[in-house]
Amino acid sequence: MQTVGVRELKNRLTRYLALIKEGERVIVTDRGRPVAVLGPVEGHDGRKPSRAHRAAVLARRGLITLPQGTPDLCTRPVAIRGEPISRTVIRDRR
Repeated sequence: MQTVGVRELKNRLTRYLALIKEGERVIVTDRGRPVAVLGPVEGHDGRKPSRAHRAAVLARRGLITLPQGTPDLCTRPVAIRGEPISRTVIRDRR
């Protein structure tokens, strides 16, 4: 991984973009302090990635946990005796 200052990056942007296209990652510094990491875009084909793909990327980074198993979509609504809950909510708001 290479390190480059902002001025150097600005002056030789084409050179650093060529390195990034080859798979190299570049750390950009401002007055000696790291401010960004530039790297190649993985799996980009011009289309917006799907939600599933974005979720998988976040899961690989450890930022989210994906659900395990299959979702249970066959649940039946619960029948409740008495007045509808909507009426109860409206009455309690008054």
